[in-house]
Amino acid sequence: MALRQIGWHFFTTQAWNPVPGRDQYGVLSFLYRTGITTFLALLIGVPLSIGTAIFITRIAPRWLAG
Repeated sequence: MALRQIGWHFFTTQAWNPVPGRDQYGVLSFLYRTGITTFLALLIGVPLSIGTAIFITRIAPRWLAG
């Protein structure tokens, strides 16, 4: 129902102006920023978690690995 009223340009525009009579909604900038944040989190988290797993299974003493 919302896409029928607003249209598909909702996903391709950046304007966000909810003023009555001049309603313009677009989420492109929000999607872009969310994508960048997710990429940066993965860029930091994946190597850190793999390194921690390798440390626990291969290098850490038994009392620490447990």
